[in-house]
Amino acid sequence: MMGVFFHEINSVGDLYNQGVSWQKAVLRTYWMLVLQRKLFIIKMDPVTLLLLYVSFRVKQFAGDFLLQTDWMALNKGKPGREGYRALFSHTIYHAAGTALIALLFAPALWWLGLADFCVHSLIDRTKGVLTYRKGWQYTDRWFWWSFGLDQEAHNYTHLAYIVLIVAHAGGLFL
Repeated sequence: MMGVFFHEINSVGDLYNQGVSWQKAVLRTYWMLVLQRKLFIIKMDPVTLLLLYVSFRVKQFAGDFLLQTDWMALNKGKPGREGYRALFSHTIYHAAGTALIALLFAPALWWLGLADFCVHSLIDRTKGVLTYRKGWQYTDRWFWWSFGLDQEAHNYTHLAYIVLIVAHAGGLFL
């Protein structure tokens, strides 16, 4: 790994000497290494896997309970522009959290943030529209069933992301 690191420092220097700004030289070299899977390949042992799982649980809790405002929660199922504005204001937090987790554990999978934006939006919009159309309130059993299904759908989505990250790391090492 250190040989790769020192070789790439020379690449940054070469780019800089060719008139490329040092910031662009570092970014180009960084993304080249990420795309070639030479940088930040984490050995996935049980402790790292647990940390990855907990990271997604914390992201879900923060995104759905700490950062989601009443306006987002109450309006993301409404029709039209207002509903989508509330929905996307909420799901951008999840996308950012997933992107951050991916960048920490498997930078080449940064695009999981974009995938999570789409998947989380679909799950929440479906639940929001159903709840809105049916008029379910917090006192209704069906509201809580839909809430539970929504949370489980997010859990299974995170499981899929974890499987992708573990596969990217070369599997689980015991």
